[in-house]
Amino acid sequence: MPKFKFVCPYIAISGKSEPGVKAGAKKVLSDEEEDMLVEYIILMADIGYPLTKIQLLDDVEAILQRDGRKTTFKDNGPRPGMN
Repeated sequence: MPKFKFVCPYIAISGKSEPGVKAGAKKVLSDEEEDMLVEYIILMADIGYPLTKIQLLDDVEAILQRDGRKTTFKDNGPRPGMN
């Protein structure tokens, strides 16, 4: 009987990524900016004005434009399917 409940052949996962390297695109916001956005989202929800996805994306775009950061997003703003 295998030691683990689910068994995946080594060949299926070997060489897929380097240990300690995160997959996916690089972050566009710092950890501090993300934390501030989370606090803002919670605050707005608590006072009865929850943000829509589009409002959140607009806020992220405003942060990026304010700092003049370049991203891989089309028009430098995060939009689904617009990379």
